[in-house]
Formats: sequence, C-alpha cells, structure tokens
Amino acid sequence: MRRDLIIIFLALALPAVLVGQTTHKVPLSRLVLPDIAHYHGSILLSFSKPAAGAVTVPPQWQAVEMAEIVDNPRLEPAVAVRFRDGDGSIKYAVASEGSTVFDSSSVLHFHTSGGRPIAYFSIITRPTGSADTAGRRIPCQIVLSKDRVIARLAECREGILQLGNQDFRIRIYAPSIDNPFFDISSKAVCLIDMNRDGNYSWKWRFDDANQAAIPSERISLTDPFSVDGNKLKALSIDPEGKVFTCSDFGSDTAAAVGFKAPAFTIADLEGTPRTLADLRGRVVLMTFWSTGCPYCERIRPQLDTLVAHCDTTQFQAICAAAETDRDEIAEFLRDQPYGGIIVPYAEQLWQTYDARGTTPVYYVIDRDGSVVYSGTGASAFSVVEQILATKLTPRRKG
Repeated sequence: MRRDLIIIFLALALPAVLVGQTTHKVPLSRLVLPDIAHYHGSILLSFSKPAAGAVTVPPQWQAVEMAEIVDNPRLEPAVAVRFRDGDGSIKYAVASEGSTVFDSSSVLHFHTSGGRPIAYFSIITRPTGSADTAGRRIPCQIVLSKDRVIARLAECREGILQLGNQDFRIRIYAPSIDNPFFDISSKAVCLIDMNRDGNYSWKWRFDDANQAAIPSERISLTDPFSVDGNKLKALSIDPEGKVFTCSDFGSDTAAAVGFKAPAFTIADLEGTPRTLADLRGRVVLMTFWSTGCPYCERIRPQLDTLVAHCDTTQFQAICAAAETDRDEIAEFLRDQPYGGIIVPYAEQLWQTYDARGTTPVYYVIDRDGSVVYSGTGASAFSVVEQILATKLTPRRKG
C-alpha cells in the first residue's frame, strides 16, 4: 500500500514528460555556413571616431573609425575599425580576444560572394566552467552591403530528429553574434525539414502551379510544434548547442500550426458574447492589432476589402484590438474601418494567441477548428490572402 502511494505521488510530482511520454534527444554537430546561406542574428555595425587611446593602429592608417562587435561578458571583446590606407582605399580590420591593438595581421581580406564582399574572422567565448573551460572559437563574417557593414555568425547546429521510422533534419541558429549561446527561452531559430526535401523553408511560400500555400519550416522553441502529425515540445538545448531535447506535447490543442485552436469566449464591441465553437464550419481569420500600429494600418484596407468580398456563411474575421476603451476603438473605426468582428482587449485571447503583444499577428483557423497559419507583420498578410483564396469562394454580387 505504501509503495503504491509513493508511485502515485511521484507520478503527480514529476514533470509530465517523465510520465508516459517519449523524450527525443538530438545530438547536434557544428555546421559552418557557406557565404550564400540564409543567416540569422546579424547586427549592423555603427562606426564612429574612437576616444583617445581606445585603439592602437599603425601610423599610416588614416580617418580611423571604431565599432564594437560584441558587448557580452561571456565573450572576449571584439572590435572592428574602418580606415583609409596609404593609397586612399577604405579597409577594415578586426581585433578579438580582448585586444585593441591593430596591425597588418588584423586587416580583413574580402572575397566576393553573391555580389557582396565578405571576410571571415572569429570571436571567442570566455571560460564559464567545466563545459567550456577553454572557450570556443566561433567563426563570423563581416559583410559589406551598399552603405552598411554587417557582422554575423557563420555557424549553426544541425542534427536528425528521429520519429518512428522517419528522420527529419533539424537546424538551430543561435540568437546573434553578441549572443552565440543556445537555450529554449532565447531568440534562437529552429528549422525542421518537415517535407524531407533536403531544404529548409524560412518563410511561407505560394506554389502558383498547384495553387497551394507551402508552410514555413521554422518553428518557435518556446511553443509546441507538429512534425508529420507528432505533437512535440522543446525541453532544452545546452549553451554550446551539442544536444537538443524535446518530448511529446501530450495535447492536440495549442495556438500553433497543426494543432486544434484553443477555445475562447470574447465580447465584441457591442458586448455580444462570441465563442470559437460558434464559428465551427467557417474559416476564421484572427488579427491582433492596435490603433497606434503603423503596420496594422498598412494592411487594414486590404483586410477590410477581403472581408467585404468573402461570404460570411463560410468565413469570419475577428479583429482583436490591444485597446480596452470601446469608445476609443469606435472613434478610430469611424474613419479607419476594420472588417469583421471587432473585439476590445480580451486578456485570455491575447495571452493564449499573442502573449508577446506583437501587432499585427494573424491566425487562420480552418473549418474543423485546426490552426493552418500563423504569422506576423504587414508583409505576412499576402500569405493570409493566398491561403484564404484557396479555401473560400467570393461573395456573390447582388
């Protein structure tokens, strides 16, 4: 009896992943990216005249300007300078490992790739304990693009996620050159080759030939995700990016593509209650917006036109405002109409679907209640229109 009670207690106390769920550990290897690869976490370098004694350069270097590449106590400082050489040409140099002394060995040698001059250098992590006692040398690039100078990481992590008898290649990018470490809560980017075609799709695309929207293969490490019908949740990734761990999510419901949309009850601008269940059988577009958001204003006329041309028996738009004052929203809508059901700020809805408070954010929910698209930003609205065009017929005139 006592043994049974202990087992029951452990089942309740331990994390759900330890009870009846499968854990997937994905060993990750370092991949140095080619010049033409898609990069993440690039930063724009800002050059200015250095303070007296900030850097030491050869006397023939003229018009010297300096820019910090990294400003993170977990990294050895790295500084870039831009200068004119004796022949008047503009050149760049990088000093890393905490040095501010530049000489000819510091000068970057550029090659052209994809129409842009690119040069390699490296940064080094500071020792932080037994897992990183010697520090890591991390390959980076300086890219010259028109009048901009960009610094970016030149590496990521890659591995294979095994689900049943199928393998899915996975790639994870650290947040930025100033934060080349990995963790689930960071802004690291994860891509999974969902269709196993050997490529990673960073954005949603539209296949004109087949009139089909091709999903992005980029997932959020902080949200559940679906791979070939498997519902998963990221658990951890070590700072050096050697092992990625995820587990079964344990639910078919989440505000993510491939899941059933979480239920909600809201009140519209007139106070009429609305539920997601009431809209079952219709395609639903949810837009999270704000009266002060210029990107929301950019897509507002398109959204209003879209709603006007769609049959409300098969489609419904819900426009969830970030403002709570009904009068303020109504006054805004007099001159800037939003089509669909207008909803003042509803905490449950925002916490479930847009906890970060970003605007505009879109969700397309299919007739069966499943999330088929989520995206953010004005540019993403074109994907919304393309997806809806494949699912809806225009409203009949007259």
